[in-house]
Amino acid sequence: MRPSGPPNPSRDRRATTSRRPDDPPGGRRSEDPPDGRHPDRLDDRSATAGTPTPSRRGLLTGLGTVAVLGSTAASAAGDDAVRLRLSAVGSTAWEAESEDDPAVVATDGENPELRFAVDTRYVVENPSFRPHPFELQDADGEPLLSQDAGGRFEDAPDVDWSDDGETMSFTVTESLAADLDGYVCTAHSRMSGSVGTHPDDRPEASVTFDDGWTPGRTVRVAAAELEDGGYLRVHDPDDDTGTRGVTEPLSAGRHEDVSIELDSSLSGPTTLAVTAHLQTTEEAFTFPDDGDGPYLDSDDDPVTVTATVSPIAYDDPEGRVSIERPEPDATVEPTVTVAIDVDGFDFAVPDTPPAPDRGGFVVLVDRDPVSPGDQVPEADIAARIDDPEATAEPTLDPGDRTVRVQAVDTERRAFTLTDDVAVTVADDDSVDADDVSDDDDSTDDGAPDEDSTGEDTTDDDGTDVDAPGFGVGVTLGALGGAVAYAYRRVKGVSDDGTE
Repeated sequence: MRPSGPPNPSRDRRATTSRRPDDPPGGRRSEDPPDGRHPDRLDDRSATAGTPTPSRRGLLTGLGTVAVLGSTAASAAGDDAVRLRLSAVGSTAWEAESEDDPAVVATDGENPELRFAVDTRYVVENPSFRPHPFELQDADGEPLLSQDAGGRFEDAPDVDWSDDGETMSFTVTESLAADLDGYVCTAHSRMSGSVGTHPDDRPEASVTFDDGWTPGRTVRVAAAELEDGGYLRVHDPDDDTGTRGVTEPLSAGRHEDVSIELDSSLSGPTTLAVTAHLQTTEEAFTFPDDGDGPYLDSDDDPVTVTATVSPIAYDDPEGRVSIERPEPDATVEPTVTVAIDVDGFDFAVPDTPPAPDRGGFVVLVDRDPVSPGDQVPEADIAARIDDPEATAEPTLDPGDRTVRVQAVDTERRAFTLTDDVAVTVADDDSVDADDVSDDDDSTDDGAPDEDSTGEDTTDDDGTDVDAPGFGVGVTLGALGGAVAYAYRRVKGVSDDGTE
């Protein structure tokens, strides 16, 4: 975007008006000649006629009609310039006409509405410039281009303002068009009218801003289409120039799901307006002081939409949550499974618009609950649970730990819905399956061990057959008997002692 003109200098309009203090109400003194030219001003005007000076360069925003006089300003404008001729009706009104572009004079009759096209050069004739200096103004009545006083766009190179008295020429840039609001004779305030731009030539914008929920200090614009880029400004509907929040500069094109931070939190349902603005300066957003005016629709009204948004009650959510695993005071492995039971809270896909009692859960370790409405730092999140059937498996450092789950919206802002358990995390090298749970009698493969079957391991006389040493004695006795029997057979001795 091209930069606008330099900052508007302060001035005393009474000191710069061409009307003298003792002029009669009609604007002409008895000694004035019929054509309204003051002899005591002639020398001053003739000294500078045809020689534009810094004090006389400005953007013409209040001309009625244009004509070509063959002056230096007209010839310098080129053949492509649009000519407009202004005529004074006494000291009460202007009339205007343009043969080159009749659309410039948008309405008939006196003090017509003027509409200029962006990036178009204009040559404006004002034969009565001495008693009736013309001035283009912004919405605050400050001069943009003026035959009577310094205007804010006088020195803008792209505007290329030229004024030799009866003829003025200038180019309507986007920056100038954004600020144009009206024209006036600086000596007679009744000689005034409105100024706009051709609808077909102005940049277009659209904004989609729906009723809904807000985290409290931000609002979300569903979509914005900015042909030339610019800003989105949030304000109260009855305050056209106020600002409650504004975006950074947005590039040309379509933007979706735009969040805008407000200057203060909302305490209840609030109707807000969002207006699309051009970027006409190189500096930060300057509206309404100096440039960055709004996009205008075909009726010359700012492109503005309103909606009612309500803050989410993060400190009073519905529903409940409880941790099912791990159990309180359990000894767990470093990678622990966290399972929760949730009722009355809806899970939502991250990055969808925030809403009450909707979002997901974050797993936090060794920290207090995050304050309601505050965004949970990403670095504090050990794991997330974004589905009612899902579990989380964070890896914890060994030692005594507190595992907490807390509900958050889709932008990680915390609800007060939370639960926690205390656990002991074992070292990797010291973890034994029998130590992980207080009541686990299973072996590593899940089968019960021999001592946990519940079967009776004693014989009829009460002796424990599994007692250490008993089985060894029986085995040795049997082996000794077998050896004796074999020896007798080798000697030829029978069991009854005969040979």
